[in-house]
Amino acid sequence: MDAAFILAWQYSVGLVFPEDLPMAAAELPAEGQDSRALRDLAGRSRNDDTAELQDLLREAMLRCVSRSRTTTRPSGVCSTIWRPA
Repeated sequence: MDAAFILAWQYSVGLVFPEDLPMAAAELPAEGQDSRALRDLAGRSRNDDTAELQDLLREAMLRCVSRSRTTTRPSGVCSTIWRPA
């Protein structure tokens, strides 16, 4: 499983809190994930508005889904885990 999928799953089940998203996102580029939203999220503070942090994660995960359709992982797996409110 790739790191973006794991983060989406952990966030969805409450293992990662919104204020912890910047630090979690900062680890993803080392795993080969990169997008404008991910870089923006990684540069944020845990004290930033959690709604903004969640929106950036949502945008980053949508990029993950669009890029994963060319891999052997079933398409849409991030979107299945990541069901934004």
